[in-house]
Amino acid sequence: MKKLHRTLIAALWFGTAQLGFAQTPDSTVLATVEGKDITQMDVRIYAEQRKIDLSKLKPEQQHILVEALINRELLVKIAKQKGIDKNPENIAFLRNLQETGLAGLAIKEVSDTFTITDQEIQDYYQKNVVDKAPQQFKARHILVKTEDKAKQLIEDLNKGADFAELAKKHSTGPTGKKGGDLGWFQAKQMVKPFSDALAKMSKGSYTKTPVKTRFGWHVILLEDEKSNDVAKLDKVKDAIVKQLKQQKMAAELVKLREKANVVVHTKITTPQKK
Repeated sequence: MKKLHRTLIAALWFGTAQLGFAQTPDSTVLATVEGKDITQMDVRIYAEQRKIDLSKLKPEQQHILVEALINRELLVKIAKQKGIDKNPENIAFLRNLQETGLAGLAIKEVSDTFTITDQEIQDYYQKNVVDKAPQQFKARHILVKTEDKAKQLIEDLNKGADFAELAKKHSTGPTGKKGGDLGWFQAKQMVKPFSDALAKMSKGSYTKTPVKTRFGWHVILLEDEKSNDVAKLDKVKDAIVKQLKQQKMAAELVKLREKANVVVHTKITTPQKK
């Protein structure tokens, strides 16, 4: 019940403390409940925190928002009459919400002052999008039970034997009948010894020593490799700017923490479950 009350209080008393709402005052009164006015700005904030575009609503739909705010004010009256707002736990809960909201507004205010240069965007894009695009490999392999058998196959390849034909004849793996063809895959899809071997190979080469995995001994032929398609910069630019601003904000908080008088007195006590 307490949890329900706190949730109700939060919705009633703190519904407008969300980031990103319009700041332009509009004192046009749309309704009055027990002497308290509900303004155009109240409706706009209420709509924006719910990601509702007022310009796309019909008049009767807009009126539904006004009705919702009227009901909210009536519920606030009930909350006060019942003393829900006087409960120490609820007071702490509301204070926490208010300070979280103010902190969020401070983040937005400070973040808006950060300048993100084109070079910063390009550097982030290269490092975190382009360079991290997963590599894909197209390979064949021959899987056998012993190292000696794998070495013999490598000798046959050195003498000019056809890899696919050797795989069809000797491989114990399920791809043997297809000439050992594994198709296209990412390195992470393979067991580590296999992917580690691929990382050291050049296109068109085969392993000169057998590769051991939990499945047996492999001889690998790397036929081709490519990077996954990389998202165009204009598609991810906004997300990159947001990430860079978050990084700058984190650095700003480190500076604030160094200057502030912060004392941690004790550890958190975990409440017992009821």
